Amino acid sequence: MIRTFVGAVLGLTLAVAPAAAKNQAFKTANDAIKAAPKEVTGKVKSVNEEKGTVVLTVDGKDMTFEVNKDTKFVGPLGGVSEKGLKDDRMAKGNEVTVIVDGKTLKEVKLPRRTGDKEEDKKPADKKPEEKKPEK
Repeated sequence: MIRTFVGAVLGLTLAVAPAAAKNQAFKTANDAIKAAPKEVTGKVKSVNEEKGTVVLTVDGKDMTFEVNKDTKFVGPLGGVSEKGLKDDRMAKGNEVTVIVDGKTLKEVKLPRRTGDKEEDKKPADKKPEEKKPEK
């Protein structure tokens, strides 16, 4: 009788232990996914340069994000904007895509300029293309 009881307890322990460990591993992986930076697209509602915050409207809800010195502002062609929050593309109503880690912005993907401003109409500084000698 005791031998049967001990065998049953030992069998249950061996059966339940891997399931508990698997459940813990699942929770750890799930927490890592939640903590990972994620991409969010929204419209700029307001920018506060003094506080270093941006309010975006995402799916009809206003969300406030913090900007720090490590936040990168990247244009549509991959160029980095040194102006940060002062960039004219961070204007109210523009749609931006941001990479968020908690409430802090890691990267802001800026939209194309509309071409309305005189600054936008200047030709880009490009090196002249070298012509290859014809054979």
